[in-house]
Amino acid sequence: MPEAETAPEAGSEAPAVLPEVLPPPGPADPAMPGRAAGPLRPDAPLPMIGEQAAPVDAAPEAARPATPTMPGALALNAVPFRAPPGAPLLSLVLIDIGAEGLDRQTLLTFPFPVTFVLDPAAPDAEAAMAAYREAGYEVAVLGSGLADLAPEAAAARLGEAFDRIDGSIALVTPEGDGFEGDRDLTGAVLGLLEASGHGLVTADKGPNDALRAAEQAGLREAGIFRTLDDAGQDAETIQRMLNRAVLEARQNGHAVIVGHSHPETVTAIYAWALLSGPADAVLAPLSAVLRQSRP
Repeated sequence: MPEAETAPEAGSEAPAVLPEVLPPPGPADPAMPGRAAGPLRPDAPLPMIGEQAAPVDAAPEAARPATPTMPGALALNAVPFRAPPGAPLLSLVLIDIGAEGLDRQTLLTFPFPVTFVLDPAAPDAEAAMAAYREAGYEVAVLGSGLADLAPEAAAARLGEAFDRIDGSIALVTPEGDGFEGDRDLTGAVLGLLEASGHGLVTADKGPNDALRAAEQAGLREAGIFRTLDDAGQDAETIQRMLNRAVLEARQNGHAVIVGHSHPETVTAIYAWALLSGPADAVLAPLSAVLRQSRP
């Protein structure tokens, strides 16, 4: 894969203080309850640099149903999104780490599509889901702690998680060390996803047959291209990784990149998206990537 530029141009580095990057609170946007007005809305694509393309649907509306008469979670909970035809899609997925990360009111100011991943065991998971959904963002469920469970127990735990975070669109397992290496466990998890209509997003590395099995089962799935901050990466490194993700999206039609709600990570993402921009890819909610037609 060709290397992207290794450093942003002068003036595009992430500022040291987060409020210098974040947009100030504005008056309420009547088209989006609970959302501050801003230059972009989470359900609209970030325009491609130097081009104003007429928006069209990024993907068909249909998703694999949970039952013959009832649409699944992905179809029910995806935010509206339109993108230029054939544009590469880049989805930013941010794991909400609670009090250890940036405060939620600041996270609710993203002026471009971001999908938030919630730990179903967090005490405020339901409140967090409601806040993100009201502000127009998508939410997904963090899958962890499944590797040590029997298949039936893992499916039951996930079922409880989906019931609690009932506005979610997908199961996200960024580490790739959960159920993916166990065939029986994978079968149980995929069976639950098929019944609920959730998508699957997992690390595409190592002995991970879950993505291939999900694809064969007709589920909506996507591999994670990179995790931005799993090794304490600095702002410059995070921006280089985002640039590489754009190249990945150009080559494959889409890319999913994951980070955590650390202040440094959020600052770097803001600086890259608002000062440098995603070049010729479109920032998209996770559902748009999951529902994108595969070659």
